[in-house]
Amino acid sequence: MVLEVTVNFVAIVVAAIVGLLIGWIWHGVIFCKAWSHLMGYDKLNKKQLDEMKNKGKKSMIGHFVALLIISFALA
Repeated sequence: MVLEVTVNFVAIVVAAIVGLLIGWIWHGVIFCKAWSHLMGYDKLNKKQLDEMKNKGKKSMIGHFVALLIISFALA
């Protein structure tokens, strides 16, 4: 008896992208100003904000890879 499993890789990528969009809406659009004010990020200068944005790009790539792995595991 052979167990055959098929995986829809397009659905996995779409699920990961949707996960990023939901996170972006939640953390970027809805609660961005309140969160940055509570964390004290509204008082930073432009250089410090640019450094944080560069670190954020690496974090987003890692988050996307994690979402791909989770989507694959749940597929």
